[in-house]
Amino acid sequence: MKENGEIEDLKEFDKIMGDPYKGDSFIVITNKSRMNKIHILTCKSIKRSDFIVKVVDNKGKKGGYYWFKDPSEAKSVFDDVKDCENCRDFSRQY
Repeated sequence: MKENGEIEDLKEFDKIMGDPYKGDSFIVITNKSRMNKIHILTCKSIKRSDFIVKVVDNKGKKGGYYWFKDPSEAKSVFDDVKDCENCRDFSRQY
């Protein structure tokens, strides 16, 4: 599994989401019509069905999913990223 970067297919998404240490990494979901958001990997807002629609079906035309081990790196790549409302309290400790 790559260290950081865009999640390009469902197999890679499933592998990342199945990581036993997933609480220690982050997903940035980009969106052309809304703000980009960073989530702790255990956030209930990260849904396989949403990934399928955005990345698989729509081929990333309206945004994508990016995986990072370090939230500061994610925030340096996406300087406009906002914390998710559902996992904000947990992510603030990073």
